Amino acid sequence: VGFAPYIASKALGLSNEVAWDLAQAFTSHSDYPKLYDLFDHIHEGLKEHAPKDVLQHHITHVPESYQAFTKLALTEANTDEVIKTINTACHINHAVPLTFHILAHTKNYQEAIELNTQIGGASCDRGLLIGALYGTQANIPQPWSETLRRKYT
Repeated sequence: VGFAPYIASKALGLSNEVAWDLAQAFTSHSDYPKLYDLFDHIHEGLKEHAPKDVLQHHITHVPESYQAFTKLALTEANTDEVIKTINTACHINHAVPLTFHILAHTKNYQEAIELNTQIGGASCDRGLLIGALYGTQANIPQPWSETLRRKYT
């Protein structure tokens, strides 16, 4: 839930400091501001580079308590093996590395969302991050867009 203020702040053109001020209504976990900054760098990098390259480039900026899980997430291609170690829980020390695994081992937004859904667990947290990180570079598959238009128009 600590990432929702970050995503809302980005959509409104507000700073990460504002996002953290809002997030503190839900959490006091001090890794969120560090992760907000990291996600800004990743988002920018994804505009020109493959997700795995961007994530590997920024791994040194991942908070220390996530380093081991994140390294595993980026190097292990077998998702089942990653899940055995990392877990599919919603806590950020699980959600962030598993999100990185998904991004590093898929080719595009659609594949990332599909793998996230197949994994299960706290898929909504990871899906939120996947969508935020891909941002404007991601093309929503046409059938998905059409379904949303039919449902909400």
